[in-house]
Amino acid sequence: MIKEKKDMRGIPNTIGRLYVQFLIIIAIAFVFSLALNGIFSIEDAEMRIAMSSAFLALFTGALMLLGRV
Repeated sequence: MIKEKKDMRGIPNTIGRLYVQFLIIIAIAFVFSLALNGIFSIEDAEMRIAMSSAFLALFTGALMLLGRV
């Protein structure tokens, strides 16, 4: 019976963590949309390819750094 009470208290914490993760994902998507909108508004095709490659390289590097932390 006591164990069930502990499980019930953990539900709000779990929901709170999921909500914070949701907000972080929305913020990252917003930043990505701004960056990609800026990249694809460039008229020159070669510059657009170079900027999107640099963006993907920075994104991959950030994921590697976060994986080590």
